Amino acid sequence: RRVSEKRYDQPVAVSSGDELEELADAFNSMSGQVSRQLVTMASMADIDQLILTRIKKEDIIRVVLEKTGEVIPSQEVGLAIMEEGKTRGQLYRLTDEGDSDFSTLDIGLNSRQVQALKENYLSLGATDADGDALFSAFSGDISQLMILPVQREKELIALILLGYRLAPVLDAEDSATARSYADRIAVALANAEWEERLYHQAHYDTLTGLPNRLSMLDRLERTLRQAERSDQPVRRFG
Repeated sequence: RRVSEKRYDQPVAVSSGDELEELADAFNSMSGQVSRQLVTMASMADIDQLILTRIKKEDIIRVVLEKTGEVIPSQEVGLAIMEEGKTRGQLYRLTDEGDSDFSTLDIGLNSRQVQALKENYLSLGATDADGDALFSAFSGDISQLMILPVQREKELIALILLGYRLAPVLDAEDSATARSYADRIAVALANAEWEERLYHQAHYDTLTGLPNRLSMLDRLERTLRQAERSDQPVRRFG
């Protein structure tokens, strides 16, 4: 009855030592898989919603940090936005207070590892010297990192970092879910970058890079709305 109501928080407890206990264990395993699939589908739907809406890159980063652990269970999550053509990038993490924090660092991956990431995910242990820069951003009890590549037209644009205290065991279904998830993130980031580029082209002079008249009017309108909401005079804007 609980399962029919989509409540998976309490497993069936049978300790008879016979086929009924085996049946209960099989039912609990099935129930756990269904529960995880539902959570994964909900998180994927959130990402799909990002793809369909005009949203800033910062909002995508926050959703990734908050939702990835529901799609691919892990102890800690990070997202590295790569600089074009480099192994350097900005690594984003959630703080203990739930705020998004980031730092710019050299990811520290060699060309062989970058090439491997273009084919599949990469697993690094705390004893791997190449992963020192990445492990330094996680808590001391993280001993294993799984790195999911986020690619756009075979270009590595981001890395999803999953931290584990113990090495994870992933089956074929887990790998397929991870790949589908990373592909969704790639589309969302590409759309956000395109929106930012269009906005910049519309609001800034292509020759000087300075804000144009449209940008001035847009900022003035936002400042007026803010002044109206706060019931304060407009002293300056921009």
